[in-house]
Amino acid sequence: MASLTVRTVQALIKAGEPGKFGDGRCLYLKVPPKGEAYWMLRYTIGSKRREITLGKVSHLSLSEVRSLAEDTRRKVATGDDPIAERKLCRPAKMTTVNDLFTDWHKDLVKRLKHPQIPERVYRKDIAPTIGQLSLGFVE
Repeated sequence: MASLTVRTVQALIKAGEPGKFGDGRCLYLKVPPKGEAYWMLRYTIGSKRREITLGKVSHLSLSEVRSLAEDTRRKVATGDDPIAERKLCRPAKMTTVNDLFTDWHKDLVKRLKHPQIPERVYRKDIAPTIGQLSLGFVE
C-alpha cells in the first residue's frame, strides 16, 4: 500500500468523503461522516486486534504521527498495551457523590422512560445528606 503524502491528506480532508485511508504498517487516516479527521493505528496484542486513536489531523502532522506510531509499535513489541496504559493514566474526575451521580445519570437518561424520577429522589433525599462526601477510593 502506498504511503500518504501531505498533499494527499489535505485533499482527502478537503473532499470530506468518509473512509479509512492507509499510510502503511497499519497507520490510517480516518475521515468520519461527522467530526474531524484523525489518525488511527491498528495493532495486535495477545491475538486480539486493537485500534488506538493517535490524535486529530489538526494537532499532528504526518511526520509527527508516523513517529508516534513507531513509538507505539515499540511498546506493543515489548508486550505493553497502549490502550490499557492510556486508561490507567486517566485522572479521576469524580471526587464527590454528586459527581458520581451526575456521571451515572447521563447513562440513565438514555435508558429510562422517566429519568427525572431517580434524579428527583437523589436531589431531594440523598444529595443533602451525602452529596458532598468525598469518594474514598482505596488504592
